[in-house]
Amino acid sequence: MNATQPLSTFSWSHKHSDDKHLTNAGNNTVEGIKHHQSNNVDQPVTDSAPEFRDSECGILFPGVDGFPWIAVLEHGGPQANVALKRTLSKGVLIDRQHVLTTVSSVHNSHPTWVVTSVRLGDTPTRRQTNFTRIGNLAQRTKGTQRYEIETVFLHEKKDIALIRLADGGVRQLTDSIRPICLPREDYRLENFKLTSHVCQRRLEPTGRVSRSRLQPLELVNIDNCNELMRPYGARLPVKSFCARESAIDNCTGTLGGPAIAIVRGKYHVLGLRSYIHTETMVDGLDIPSVYVRVGGLRKWISAVIKAISE
Repeated sequence: MNATQPLSTFSWSHKHSDDKHLTNAGNNTVEGIKHHQSNNVDQPVTDSAPEFRDSECGILFPGVDGFPWIAVLEHGGPQANVALKRTLSKGVLIDRQHVLTTVSSVHNSHPTWVVTSVRLGDTPTRRQTNFTRIGNLAQRTKGTQRYEIETVFLHEKKDIALIRLADGGVRQLTDSIRPICLPREDYRLENFKLTSHVCQRRLEPTGRVSRSRLQPLELVNIDNCNELMRPYGARLPVKSFCARESAIDNCTGTLGGPAIAIVRGKYHVLGLRSYIHTETMVDGLDIPSVYVRVGGLRKWISAVIKAISE
């Protein structure tokens, strides 16, 4: 696997979604973070793919306020001011050192802002302002932790990306920081009760409050989805699916948010919120959301992790 092409070579076609309009990546990078693209990503993996520790993933302990696998992508400003962050997109923690997200989530703030860190352990609560720093890791109240990024791997053709956390990633799992399970195959989605993660923020007299929950996802037939998108020059990409949600995420944005199902008693990520390729603007129109199928790209995920772990 060749994973040495720079981020700046990745080009986007004209596109739009109900999230912030995306632009080409340009050459803006943050010193110390490496971005790679992988070639031959659709070729089969001949060696046995590394299995993740099933005993650690997909567990939601009773009484936990929030979802421990949600990873918030923090985008730093053009002056690399670590105190100034934007939270525009998200992903999911899939093991102690890797966060799965989408390329559109990584590119969401280019060319002016870039992804600089990942925040784990967010709980829906009033805004916390105090934190202490230990090396490259910032420990905030309520168990929230910020991790620096070692490398970002971008799929060459599909909207999926893998972030490798610096310094070995998560050293100790907690009730509020724990990975979600990956599907062993590209499951038939109609066989599962799908939900998506949404965080909603509002202002109350006591301060800013956020609430996090899972909302039902309504699958949309591929043909029906394409029919709805056709007037705007869009078509559902391969290894993607359409779905409708009842609410959007105004805490971190919807891009990279997971479509979740319980498989064999554990939470699995079956999709990641993507964007809609269109020839025209579609703001405010009733267009289903697009999710990339994680099961259909499991071989790529395993191959990247194996390549960078050797």
